[in-house]
Amino acid sequence: MSQHSPGRSRLTLALIWWGAWALFSAAITIISSRALPFDVTGGIPGGDKIVHAAAFTVWGVLFACALASTFPGAKAARIVACAALGALLFGLLDELHQSTVVGRTADPWDWVADSCGGLLGGFAWWFGKKALLSRASK
Repeated sequence: MSQHSPGRSRLTLALIWWGAWALFSAAITIISSRALPFDVTGGIPGGDKIVHAAAFTVWGVLFACALASTFPGAKAARIVACAALGALLFGLLDELHQSTVVGRTADPWDWVADSCGGLLGGFAWWFGKKALLSRASK
């Protein structure tokens, strides 16, 4: 039976979360690099904002998990703020990138949706953490 130190387990967990976040970020960038051949919103007015917010909610959860696993002593509010700020910056870069792609446009309202999604993802992580800690203490 092999024994693992807590520090090694924490490092492994951090690497998994950072890897998941990096893959998801890459997927967003790849999708943004191409004109979409179909309407992902099903024709719902403003539906693209929902898609942006949903994608960046996942992005925010993954980023918060990666940060929390790297900095286990960090205050939850700081992790949420970093997830929101990270989404704000990554969303801005994504929109600037889209402005250079044929068939895509940069939309400031998409950036707002990205930023809101990142904030929502940070809060989803926080509430998830609180729920897990509450369940573990019972």
